[in-house]
This record gives sequence, C-alpha cells and structure tokens, in this order.
Amino acid sequence: MGPAAQVGLGVVGLLGTLVVILLTAFYIALKPRPLVKGLLSLFPQRRRADVERVLYEIRMAWMGWLRGVGIDMLVTGVLLYIGLMLVGLDFALVFAVLGALFVLIPYFGAVAGASPVLFALADSPGKAAIVFGLYILVQQVEGNVIIPLVMSRQVSLHPAVIIIGVVVVGRIIGFLGLLVAVPLISAAMILVRAIYVEPLARDDDRRHSQTDTAGLSGTPTAPPARAVTTSLGARN
Repeated sequence: MGPAAQVGLGVVGLLGTLVVILLTAFYIALKPRPLVKGLLSLFPQRRRADVERVLYEIRMAWMGWLRGVGIDMLVTGVLLYIGLMLVGLDFALVFAVLGALFVLIPYFGAVAGASPVLFALADSPGKAAIVFGLYILVQQVEGNVIIPLVMSRQVSLHPAVIIIGVVVVGRIIGFLGLLVAVPLISAAMILVRAIYVEPLARDDDRRHSQTDTAGLSGTPTAPPARAVTTSLGARN
C-alpha cells in the first residue's frame, strides 16, 4: 500500500472517529434515562437523589457542549468554504467540511485541519500562502470570538481552563482525549463541586451555626446584674 493510500485511510478513520464521537454524545445527551437508571442502581437509595442531580448537571453541560460544537462547526465551515472559493482552490467544500470537523479540538483544530495548504502548494506558492493566511484568520476568529462567546458560555468554562484542559487530557489519553476534552473537563468540574466543594461549604455553615448558637446560650448579660446591684443599694 502506497503512502497516499495510507494517508487516505488515516483521514477516513479519523473522520469516522469524529462522527462516532458526535453521534454517541448526542444519543447520550438526548436519551440519558437508560444510562442514568443503570448508574443510579449502583448507589444506595439515600444517595440517589444527589447522584441524579449531578448526572442532570453533567447532561446539561454536555448538551451545551454539543450546541457549542454545532455553532463552531457551522461558522468555521462557512468561513473556510467562502475563503477557499474566493481563492479558487479545488475541492473547497471537502476541505471546508474537514476543517469544520476538526473544530472538535478547541483552538488547535483549525490549524490541524490546514491540509489544503499542501494541496494549494502544488498549484503555486502564492496560493498556498493565501490559504495558510485564511486558516490562520479562521483560527483567530474561532479562538477569540467563537470559543469565548459561544463554547465557554455553553459549558460554563473559562477559555483558559479549556486550553489547559485540552493539553492535559491530550497528554493523558492521547489524540482521542483531544476530541472529548471539553465534556470531560466540564464533568470533572461538576463532580469536584458536588463531592468536595459543596460538602465542605455545608460543614463550614454548620460550624458557624453551632458557634452562633453557643454564643446565644452563654452567660447572663450585664443589664440584669446592674439591676440587682441597684436594688440592693436602694434597700441600704
């Protein structure tokens, strides 16, 4: 098998992986009840209400991620298609769809999907430079407009958290981690808040309440003592 065929098979496999991830995430977010029932059966009855609340928050975060990915794909694909058509590059629609699928990797996907630069280089260096500039421009729009205004709001994550999380998850899991980094980060944040932050806040409120109660039930106040002293002085 030649190098071109190997590259083609790699691209097809990558596109298939992206489609499977999107369809799986969409199905889980759309019909979560079977999965929720199975997870709830692993916990005691008294904990199931809290677990169901956490699972609901994770589902809403994943739905927000899917909405953000959809908007990101649409805007990126349209911008790339218009730009490549103006440049006069062949297969502009194919390259635009490929670039839109790569937005699953926040910030880095637009650059990773810049394979048309090599395709344009076979035509002329000038066209390749224009295509490269187009992809840089789209990446800037994605990183400075789409992700801060759309993605970070949909999943309630700061853009800096998204960037650091993508790098960390990618290092731990590999390339597949880059594709699912944002939903994993959002789920981890929700779990940390439910397991650690909220119980800690409840314990802190309980200690403050006990301190206030102990202060209210302490020694008698000064005014009754003064009243007794005044009464004794009146008798003398």
